[in-house]
Amino acid sequence: MKRFAFLLPALLLFAGCTSVSYDYPGAQREYLTGSVDSAAPVTASVKSKRGRALQFNRAAAEGATDSANFKAPAGRKMTYNTRLVINVSDTVKGVKKASSIAEKHSGYTVYSDNQNANVKVPVSKAAAALKEFETIGSVTSKTITANDITEHYTDTQVRLENLRRLQKRLSELLTRAAKVDDILRIERELSRVTTDLERHQARMNVLNKQVEMVDFNISFNAVITPAETSRVIIPVKWVRSLGDAIRKRKFDYTAVVDDLPVSCELPSGFAVTRSTKRTFCAANADDVVLTFDLVDDLHGANLAFYQQLIEKQLKRIGYTGITFQKSKTASGVEYLAVSAESGRNALAVMVAIYEDGWFCKDKKVSVLELYGPADAMKKIDLNKFFRSIEF
Repeated sequence: MKRFAFLLPALLLFAGCTSVSYDYPGAQREYLTGSVDSAAPVTASVKSKRGRALQFNRAAAEGATDSANFKAPAGRKMTYNTRLVINVSDTVKGVKKASSIAEKHSGYTVYSDNQNANVKVPVSKAAAALKEFETIGSVTSKTITANDITEHYTDTQVRLENLRRLQKRLSELLTRAAKVDDILRIERELSRVTTDLERHQARMNVLNKQVEMVDFNISFNAVITPAETSRVIIPVKWVRSLGDAIRKRKFDYTAVVDDLPVSCELPSGFAVTRSTKRTFCAANADDVVLTFDLVDDLHGANLAFYQQLIEKQLKRIGYTGITFQKSKTASGVEYLAVSAESGRNALAVMVAIYEDGWFCKDKKVSVLELYGPADAMKKIDLNKFFRSIEF
């Protein structure tokens, strides 16, 4: 049994070498943790670096040779992400057309709503698909980002090969071990190596998929004719961004967290990511995001006035199922509750007008927005949350 006593520590040392820190250009941020010896875990971390971004203005977009944008250099593993902004007369039809083009080129739709489509197309057909996407309307912006993941891909391959060899050798040792202690120890390490192997294999499958498919993110803007402009004038700045800015806003933690501008009982599961004297942001693990802003009221404005503008704004940017309801907070402040749908997502808004009496009787408007997957939004008791707010 001395032979087993010598071989097993050697194998554990070999396994420990399969997890190291490494960098590679153009990678997405992620963390891979793997260790065979639980007494000395090793963590492999991947740091993100900026990929190669090819920016195009309209003239360059029209004259570019698109087929070259999706051809990886010999021996390199590349992923591609294409971002298009297209003006159309009907955004819903534009989204449907984009999905149809993707399917035509053996691709599929990952996500879509009334204004946006995220589709994937095989890299061999991406150039042809791109040309068709550009015929849907007038392209105002086009960005192609190429990420070189060769080092990450190769490193993952090497890890898999090492783990497979280690798994095989541990299996051979297990068949030859005689002592119960040796058997249990080898089985424990074999189980951990197998788990690590499966995790790296899953990662390799993801990398292969990323290399094989080009990711297209397409946003459609409705073109408003001069005759229509007079019918959608929205003279209030915060209303013009309602329901739209929250879909694009980043909710990274900023470490700038002061006292909240209002007293409230946040829904369960939400964490504040940023707050100042006039605004705060929060999010939960179900991809629901929340923003609160405090703005000055307009002289002569009331909830009925804001309701009309809000309805115009939400219809203008493609929301459906818009409903309004008036109620009061627990402290007696009247507010307007708004709900609307955008594809598979839902929007909830609370607007209240109140007097700020700290220094003078200035009227303020509080604007609270929640946006996220419709199923996740249904889990939130919005009435309880809105009623808990104290100004």
